[in-house]
Amino acid sequence: MNDYPFHVGYNWKNDQTVTLVNIPNHYEFEKTDHRRKPLSGVRFGLYDDKGTFIRELVSDENGIVRADNLVPGSYLIRETRPLDGYARTDEEITFTIDESYIPPQKLARITNTPVIQTGVDFPITPTMVFGLLMMAASVNSMGVSEFINSASGGSDAVAQQLMAQLAGFAQSSYSGAALAVFERIAAMALHVSLSVLVMEAVMVKGRMWLYPAAIVIHALMDVPAVLYQCGAINIVVCEVIMAVFTAVWAVVAVKRYKYLRTK
Repeated sequence: MNDYPFHVGYNWKNDQTVTLVNIPNHYEFEKTDHRRKPLSGVRFGLYDDKGTFIRELVSDENGIVRADNLVPGSYLIRETRPLDGYARTDEEITFTIDESYIPPQKLARITNTPVIQTGVDFPITPTMVFGLLMMAASVNSMGVSEFINSASGGSDAVAQQLMAQLAGFAQSSYSGAALAVFERIAAMALHVSLSVLVMEAVMVKGRMWLYPAAIVIHALMDVPAVLYQCGAINIVVCEVIMAVFTAVWAVVAVKRYKYLRTK
């Protein structure tokens, strides 16, 4: 609260009531995952009402993010960097510090959703592998800045997107990379298995029902990922289900292929 100067002189006539308000100078909220588990180390940006960056905020071990020493004014808080394995949220918090401001009794909560690739709808092809290798070779020979300028065609929006993607690759953990490789292998194995069923539908009379069956089986591969996103199962259970599901249909495909060879 600022000082309130006043003067008592000979011309003082009537008492005057002056209300002096202590304005809270802080704001805090919670950062959790989809299961309300506190997330520590998530980074946020604190901005003023003109969009000017003020400082960085980081969630503590209890998932609490606190902004201290705030002067009266309007503010915005935006997530800038989530933890590995989580998608960055687009949620923003806006608030105003003034004479009527009261810190909320119930803290606002911003939630991060885990990122998981099912590997079914977007399989890696030889063309994609070749493209990634060519991009890596270009970055290595040209340098990051020159590569981005060349690949973006002078578009700032494309350049920013490329920079964000390269930063994401650089921040990937070994466990995350291993998980992605496993999912791609499972996806390719399932695709080959379903191709055998489709081949049987073409070659054997009366087996046309295998067409819709292959589509349903393909869609079922996404169920563990959906359950994980909803918080019904953890990542280990999700990956085990996907592995067992793929293995079962791989065995079925091998048996059906042997059967087709006799035709």
